Amino acid sequence: MVPGFPGVAGLYSEFLSVLSATAGCIAVCFAWCGHHEIPDSLQANKKTVPLDLEAQAAFVASVLRHLQLHAGASKLVLLGHSLGCWLLSQSLEALASEAASNPSKAAAVVAIHLMCPILKNMGSIPRARKLRGPISVVRDLRLHVPLRIAANMLPLCFASRALQLLWWMRGKASLNSSENWFWQSLVVDLRLGVIGLALPLALEAMDKIREPGPALLKSLGGGRNSRGASGGQKGGGDSSSKGPSPPFLTLHFAAGDGWTPAEARAQFREFFPKAPHVEHQMPHGVITRKSAARQAAAVIGRLTASAVDQQ
Repeated sequence: MVPGFPGVAGLYSEFLSVLSATAGCIAVCFAWCGHHEIPDSLQANKKTVPLDLEAQAAFVASVLRHLQLHAGASKLVLLGHSLGCWLLSQSLEALASEAASNPSKAAAVVAIHLMCPILKNMGSIPRARKLRGPISVVRDLRLHVPLRIAANMLPLCFASRALQLLWWMRGKASLNSSENWFWQSLVVDLRLGVIGLALPLALEAMDKIREPGPALLKSLGGGRNSRGASGGQKGGGDSSSKGPSPPFLTLHFAAGDGWTPAEARAQFREFFPKAPHVEHQMPHGVITRKSAARQAAAVIGRLTASAVDQQ
């Protein structure tokens, strides 16, 4: 799984737990490059790497390449969330180009799930236009620095509750104690400086994510349908053609999601006419609500198991 903004894997722990149990598989989510804590034993080997979008996509491609060749799995199912969908698609495009010039025995990608996908004209999305100004101010004035200092000075329980209260006052969160884990994780990310790394990436994505090209769309499998979402029928395609079958593709959306408005969904139907759309009762940041994360993970887990059984 490739996470969305701010590129942190730990926030998806509850989601991955249910997904793994439902699909009967090992579920792995990896953070964006640099958006994670580095063990003390590896600090001496820490390298400074460019953390722009291109570098992040290359990093995702390297992780997927390793999983395909060395994870000991014969089949892979890939999942992207939000901006992670774009990073996933870019990495798959690069891997497809490599495979064409240097075929090797690699685990087959049998299914792809795009959850609340951002793939096209991110800067023109109403939600992005609204947030571009505030994000630019925070980045330019380095307002994330005092936030990081405060997060390191305050006790974890106090800082996390303060953040939760702030978001509740904005109508973006509940005060339910079951959600404390998310806010504690967010404080830990603030302490690591992840937010300061992620803000420039968000602005770069608003500028650079434009129209998806043919190669990118092809890398996502062409929208073959899956038995799990189409009443028992296998996807299209010529069964007599040579080479591996393209992966099953399913698009997942959140009801009322401002990042994937109705016009964006209509364009996705044009890009992937055979791919089913599944709507979930969840926020765009599905991980912010444990109940929504569990429900979405269970649905995706069942579709994953079905797709794997067909291959």
